Amino acid sequence: MKILFRVDAGGKVGLGHFYRSVTLARKLREDGHEVIFSFLESPFWSARLEAGFDFLVKPLHEAEAEEATCSYIASHDVDIYYVDAILDFSYGFIERLREISKVVFYQNMSASGPRADVFIYPSSRVNQDFFGQFDSRPMVFRGLEYVVFHPDISLLPMKGRFAGGVHNVAVSAGGTDPLDTLRRIYGVVRNDIFKAYRFVFFYGSDYAFKNAIPRDLPSNVEFREFDHGEILRADVLLTAFGVSTYEFLSLGMPVIAYGHQASNAIASDELAQSTGALISLGEIGAVNQDGIADALLQLSRPEFRAEMLQRASRAIDMDGVRRVAAVLQTACGPR
Repeated sequence: MKILFRVDAGGKVGLGHFYRSVTLARKLREDGHEVIFSFLESPFWSARLEAGFDFLVKPLHEAEAEEATCSYIASHDVDIYYVDAILDFSYGFIERLREISKVVFYQNMSASGPRADVFIYPSSRVNQDFFGQFDSRPMVFRGLEYVVFHPDISLLPMKGRFAGGVHNVAVSAGGTDPLDTLRRIYGVVRNDIFKAYRFVFFYGSDYAFKNAIPRDLPSNVEFREFDHGEILRADVLLTAFGVSTYEFLSLGMPVIAYGHQASNAIASDELAQSTGALISLGEIGAVNQDGIADALLQLSRPEFRAEMLQRASRAIDMDGVRRVAAVLQTACGPR
């Protein structure tokens, strides 16, 4: 089959969509399929292409993206149009696409969602308001078993268990962090009650506020560029809820999560409530020193930490990419 991915990344768009799509694309290529990436042009994508990207690409300009996509699919005999993004397309665009290819949405929680042929929802969240709009279409594949990770995750070792309390805390936000949540958290943990902990703030390569990182840092605080291996050396991860949250849970990392916006906060709260696999602090604006201090105190208890990690291992595994690839190959298939 020939599959066209739509994966915007960079700027205000997070990078988790990009990295997990690369993982899926590699799996599909191993299975003998051709994958092409389409995207709105961005500095992130320009840098990726300049560094070398081993898939064919179709850059798009926003004003003509839908027309260009339809023309490309028709002229290149594309079997599946796969979208990993929250994008609301015009009604006419989706209907035209469905005449010439299968339309698959991965977590596209927009008004366009119910109009796809296949909808994949990698979450335990029920979200009845959204799925209540669906009729006999699309086919829905829902659950944590469809979570797809960054391509490097499978190469990383599981985090080793530690018997003592919590001393080293990694803090991450990923991507551009448009609301600058890293420095918001930094402002909270500068309080004297956190002097017993060492905090390392990990910012993404696309972080929009690198020039604003404080220079005169307390002795127990450091800022570094994001690195999965370095984060795994910490005792606990305090992170913006997103793709990386699932990744670190699958690696056995104790996680405290917050939402950088309301939808992420709801997803974080519901994952915590449905699985008990992490501690959720709610939306970033509500995160305070008491919430962080209480979470760190809970995780300092080995028995609480062990139970939370057992729940995470039961809820999330690393086989999601195989399952999503199987959906594309069996539920869609060639036209």
